[in-house]
Amino acid sequence: MTTAHAETTKARSTEAKVWTLCAALAAAAAGLVVWLGPSPLAPGLHLPWWFLAAAFAATELGVVHIHVRRSSHSITLGEIPLVLGLLFATPVELMAAWVIGAGCVLVVQRELPALRIAFNVALFGITAGVAAATFQLATDPVALPGPVEWAAATAAAALSAVVAVALVTAAMSLSGDGPGAARLRSMLATGAAIATVNAALGLALSTVLVADGRAAVLLLAPAAALFVAYRAYSAERNRHTSLQFLYAASRALTSASDATAGLAGMLAMARETFRAERAQVWTFDAPEAPGARVTVGADGQVQIGATLDPDVAASLCTLLDGRPAQHVSVDELDGALGDLLRESGVRSAMLATLDGERGAFGVMLMADRLGVGGDFAAEELRLFETLARHTGAALGQDMLGRKLVELRELQGALEHQAFHDPLTGLANRLLFMDRIANALKRRTGNAAILYIDLDDFKPINDTLGHEAGDDLLCEVAARLDHCLRPADTAARLGGDEFAVLLVDIEEENAHIVANRILSALGEPFELAHTIKQIGASMGLALADSGTLDADELLRDADAAM
Repeated sequence: MTTAHAETTKARSTEAKVWTLCAALAAAAAGLVVWLGPSPLAPGLHLPWWFLAAAFAATELGVVHIHVRRSSHSITLGEIPLVLGLLFATPVELMAAWVIGAGCVLVVQRELPALRIAFNVALFGITAGVAAATFQLATDPVALPGPVEWAAATAAAALSAVVAVALVTAAMSLSGDGPGAARLRSMLATGAAIATVNAALGLALSTVLVADGRAAVLLLAPAAALFVAYRAYSAERNRHTSLQFLYAASRALTSASDATAGLAGMLAMARETFRAERAQVWTFDAPEAPGARVTVGADGQVQIGATLDPDVAASLCTLLDGRPAQHVSVDELDGALGDLLRESGVRSAMLATLDGERGAFGVMLMADRLGVGGDFAAEELRLFETLARHTGAALGQDMLGRKLVELRELQGALEHQAFHDPLTGLANRLLFMDRIANALKRRTGNAAILYIDLDDFKPINDTLGHEAGDDLLCEVAARLDHCLRPADTAARLGGDEFAVLLVDIEEENAHIVANRILSALGEPFELAHTIKQIGASMGLALADSGTLDADELLRDADAAM
């Protein structure tokens, strides 16, 4: 079974579970209708069901969404018509009004999957029934509602909100998106609190309607202010949640040991947040970094793939040209990109470019919504675009950092090549003369030069070959280093000529170092599987700082040899 087929089977199983929940809720609502029956209507004011349906439709038009993890929690002023229905209509009229009024808005105005519409309509019916049953059990019909009826209506509204949150949580859990215990407590508390506030406004409106219906317009301003407050709270909450996600994703990306691990961590968080079957990043081949494909699937496993086909990369760049993010349906794509996505089992996806200083160097993809929540929403596309922008900046900095490291390493290598003998690794003439000059420019101290010329080097080079000659020069360099202090400098001046700089040394000690070097060079050398003995000539020159320059001191050492 392919991964795409397995994911499709799992999605169908999830939908079947939620459909079963919808059927159970509808059956429970029907049972409440039968149980409540044709309840007697309270004397006094009576609001027809169509009036309440219009009120419920109006509140559903002004729904406010608070995004919770990978789903959203809806806030409306629905408890206002709910309280009016509890006080001035029969339970069956109330249930019918909420189902018909709010349900029509879902069907007509919003492009939602059939399953979501069915669940919400069933939810309207069961919550209205729970509120009506609670109110009927707590009170008797009265013409003028008083404190007892007010308290019962408030409790019924709060209980219906709690039931709604519990049922939404059940549907989320069946979809594989259940909130944790702490978040569930927060949702329950928020739902009950909002329901209580809305119910208070509904009770105020009910009192005004009983006294003088014309005064109801005076409550429009408080209702509008409450709606604006909910929107402001929702916007701030959603903005805070988005910032938390972006911060966590950026931290996962930048704190990892390498770019691939950081990408995998960021994609895992993004896939969960957007409730997608898979999340991918494709980077294109470039001089500063090879292309790669990092994928996090629905099972959380990370896959590192090969680079994109050039035709696919070209199709992506053409599709996103001038548009930082786009929501696409795979059925509408053709060419190499469409073929690749269809072969991968992708149905719809959000795509966004990863931009660096030199333009786009990759693409991020979030494919196929999990569960029963429909497709990706416009606000999710905006959040996805922001995530891609942050990711592009972070990866661009990582690439730039690697490039700077490479440049520093290259600079160090070039400097070493410029100032060192390539065969022996000793200082070359340029570096050696610079260090002599620096030693002689000091206010105090002295410098001694040992000029060394190998004897019989040419015969060894001619008889045993150039490789043996090179081995001899390298062994001489090693023996020189072994005889010197860390502050001293050994150099190969060219051919078989070497020199040593001794800084701040007494003449007697300089002769001791010279004898130590001659003794070391007098030891036999193993060259081309033969033992050879060579000699060396040496000249010593010493000068106090400020008395000679570098060329003069080196000439004196050469002359003394």
